[in-house]
Amino acid sequence: MPRRPQTIHVLSVRQPYADQIIFGDKWCENRTWCARYRGPLYIHASRWDGQKDQETPGEGRTGAIIGRVELVECIYTHRLMQPKRYLYDWEKELVQRFPPKRHRSWRHVGGPVAWLLQNPIPLRKPIECGGKLMIWTMEVPAKPRTVPRDSAAQTAR
Repeated sequence: MPRRPQTIHVLSVRQPYADQIIFGDKWCENRTWCARYRGPLYIHASRWDGQKDQETPGEGRTGAIIGRVELVECIYTHRLMQPKRYLYDWEKELVQRFPPKRHRSWRHVGGPVAWLLQNPIPLRKPIECGGKLMIWTMEVPAKPRTVPRDSAAQTAR
């Protein structure tokens, strides 16, 4: 029996940043706007924006949806940089889920709004498609299959 199509939410991110989100240590995406959507977010690797010979933790593929993350929250970057005593309780709880500010992955925080991402999982078979601006939706025949979590760690190495 054929499965009903699934609607997924997708964000286009340029390479090598898309691979850093799915296979590396990039836990935030910088944007100039806040999204109302929270939940599973598929990452579409759009065009290459890095240097030609720049290494990436993944394959450097473009023009395809390569993985899924959980969009936890959008927070203004200046709030993230505050000492904990100045944060609201919900912000303190949120910031504790992510690496400490001394951690090297904080180099990714830079835009006016930080989209906090967690649980990156690569797709077993990337979905080839063109990208769009903002968060966009796409219907797929069935829920895209992801690589099991322990296999994803081996793939990224």
